[in-house]
Amino acid sequence: MKELRHILDGIVSDLGITQELKLIKIRSDWKNITGELISMHAEPWSLKDGILTLKVDSPHWMQEIRLHENLIIEKINDPAIKEIKLKLGRINRHDYVKGKKSRKSSLNRDEMRFIDMVTSEIKDEGLRHSIRRAMERSFIQNKKGKV
Repeated sequence: MKELRHILDGIVSDLGITQELKLIKIRSDWKNITGELISMHAEPWSLKDGILTLKVDSPHWMQEIRLHENLIIEKINDPAIKEIKLKLGRINRHDYVKGKKSRKSSLNRDEMRFIDMVTSEIKDEGLRHSIRRAMERSFIQNKKGKV
């Protein structure tokens, strides 16, 4: 079994998607890592060179996250992640927002992985976010039969 793990690690490394896979894992575990309250106000945005960038919805929550930065890094439990960078911005609210279903909760895991894979190489964060949102909307509209 260890050999298979080494083979898969080599393939992931050769494809250059190690960081993206780590980010996907952090996103999927985010609520468990931070707790429900922080997860409502911050989300993992990018991961590059050991720096995890979080998008946070207010200066108050930026300060709160700074107080918990070391604990968050510890809970992520990945020695490659050394630092957290905070970015003020609008975050995608999940199913805890007034009972509304978010775009992400309407998509299945394979659709989300596909979107992550397609957009992972886009360097401009704003453009990457816009394309992600457009793809999410397209998948949802196709499910509803509107396109």
